[in-house]
Amino acid sequence: MKLFKLRKSIYARCFLKACRIMKLSVVFSFLLASQLYAGVSYSQTATVSLSLKNVTVEQALDRIERETGFSFLFRDNTVDVNRIVNLKVNKGDINKVLSQMFDNTNVDYKVVDKQIILSRKAMAGTMQ
Repeated sequence: MKLFKLRKSIYARCFLKACRIMKLSVVFSFLLASQLYAGVSYSQTATVSLSLKNVTVEQALDRIERETGFSFLFRDNTVDVNRIVNLKVNKGDINKVLSQMFDNTNVDYKVVDKQIILSRKAMAGTMQ
């Protein structure tokens, strides 16, 4: 009889330990899932309305910085800041404005948080 009680208590402790491990696994799974949530970034929600005629790229970038809060990062030899552009965007996102401004140029852009990085497009067949 004593042997039966001993086995029963061992199984009970093992069962309780397994339950604790399962509870902790569930809690950690929920914590991990909440950290992996992909939120909407500022660049996806920010809209801008611009109507610029015969302005330089530098003036257009300054205006975009003032109206949106984005900041531009680029090297002097990457972007021709004296090129004349015309922009007309009504409540468009920043990607629409940039693609219109740098269409048919060798300038590529990447939006990271509230910064826009301007660089040269990679040539076909070469690596950066």
